[in-house]
Amino acid sequence: MSRRSSACLVALALLLAAPGAEAACTAPLPESELQDSLDAAERALLNLDAETFTSTLDRVMLSLDCLAEPAEPTFVLRLHQLVGVRHFMAGDERLAAAAFAAARQTDPDAPLPTSLAPEGHAMRGLYGLMPTDSGAVEALTPPRQGSYRVNGAPGVTRSLEYPALVQHLSADGGVLWTAYLYPNNATPWVEPAARAKTPDPTPSAPSAGRAPLIAAGSLALVSGGLYVGSQAARACFNDDGCAGPTQDDVTQTWTLHRALYVGAAAGGAASLALGVTWALPLERR
Repeated sequence: MSRRSSACLVALALLLAAPGAEAACTAPLPESELQDSLDAAERALLNLDAETFTSTLDRVMLSLDCLAEPAEPTFVLRLHQLVGVRHFMAGDERLAAAAFAAARQTDPDAPLPTSLAPEGHAMRGLYGLMPTDSGAVEALTPPRQGSYRVNGAPGVTRSLEYPALVQHLSADGGVLWTAYLYPNNATPWVEPAARAKTPDPTPSAPSAGRAPLIAAGSLALVSGGLYVGSQAARACFNDDGCAGPTQDDVTQTWTLHRALYVGAAAGGAASLALGVTWALPLERR
């Protein structure tokens, strides 16, 4: 098989592995069945049977959307490693190194098995070529329901430099879709969670009405005027030349003084009562 043909098959397999592909599964597959397929691909590699290796790995990639369980890191690790071998066999060392870096992101302590690359093989140098502790990432928009799982573990980001196995899980842990995504593959659209509405500020307690205060002030002014008038009438009563020449005039002046004084006292009392009424709600705040 030529390198160009092999590369085309890889691209086709990755396209069909995307969610919603036409090559849909007939039934959900347990992870153990895909693990068995990876075992078969590895055995073909040991037997130097490149055609069986590539066709078996193709079937795994085509079946990822049928995965019925959250992928375990051990499965994802092996998948990335075998994809890296596949790219190396296709002559694309850059993609091979990227897939190997994805494997190391999944399990930093896992080496490349000698069953895939014997000691001294060129793939072993590619396995640790790309760093995994830095690089651009894409934040995954929180879905309306459920959560994401990236490379076999709960995650909220995916690498923009290395491939990643991304799953969308439902709220009860069921698998909604699985996709093997390269950096240039967009994350399948998932309806985002509704943004939480900012609660309205707690309305402040309504301020005490100012009507009693206004009325109290008005009555205080009126009472003050009445008091001044009553004192003027009293002064006139005490002045022999002011009240008038007759006894009736004097009596009327005194009566006016008393009426104004009583009105001033009543207005002052009402003003005080209204002021207290307005002030009491302030005490309870």
